[in-house]
Amino acid sequence: SIPTPGEYKAAKGNHTHDISRTGGIWSSSTVLRILDDEQYTGTYIIGKRSVLEVGGNKSRLKDRDKWYIIPDHHPALVSGEVFEQAKQGIRRYSIPNKKQHDYLLKGRIICGCCDHSLSRVMQKTPYYHCRHSDADSSMCCHGMKIGIAELEQLIFEVLQKLVEVSGESGQGAQNIAPTSDSLPEYETQIAAIQDDKMKLYERFLSGEIDIAEYRAQKEVLDVSLTKTKSAHAALMTQAKQAQEHRAEQI
Repeated sequence: SIPTPGEYKAAKGNHTHDISRTGGIWSSSTVLRILDDEQYTGTYIIGKRSVLEVGGNKSRLKDRDKWYIIPDHHPALVSGEVFEQAKQGIRRYSIPNKKQHDYLLKGRIICGCCDHSLSRVMQKTPYYHCRHSDADSSMCCHGMKIGIAELEQLIFEVLQKLVEVSGESGQGAQNIAPTSDSLPEYETQIAAIQDDKMKLYERFLSGEIDIAEYRAQKEVLDVSLTKTKSAHAALMTQAKQAQEHRAEQI
């Protein structure tokens, strides 16, 4: 397989990118960025962006007529014709004026199999799924879906429990934070599910269960692991926000 850019850099001694969850799978954003890079046609381009303020890190894309473009600067990897065909294909599947929505759990629902963020799919029955495994049917999370309503209900019940515990202790709702009492509980559950997955695999290797039974039970454990990891991630986020809020009050 072709290594991802991050994996290639790591092999060359550059470890600035976290490739622990890559698994040799290219992200769609990386592929699109390469397909949209005109320099692969032999054209050299500089000056595409301008810094917004001196000494700052923020920049913005300049109009194309302000770029410095040198055609036939180096040997082309693809022809101009192939490059344009790729761009046309990208435009065909793009959605103009797509509305951006912010969701409470955006970026906080974690896949229990590969630890990547799950994507929200809005259909008649909305669900989360792992886009990272779309192109690899061998991954345990390939094709797995979790209903949004079901997962949000689980997280709601967890937070409701925290409110009840806080009320009983007299702390008050404003001081609710999933600290030592709640987070270890979910960490223990995660470890237990992972242990169950290992035991299930050992049963399959020993011939105690066949491949069909193994996959069926594994799917149940994967869904449970994803739910538990997602609830844990949501609580971690809440704890961080609570700490930041308390720090601001000091």
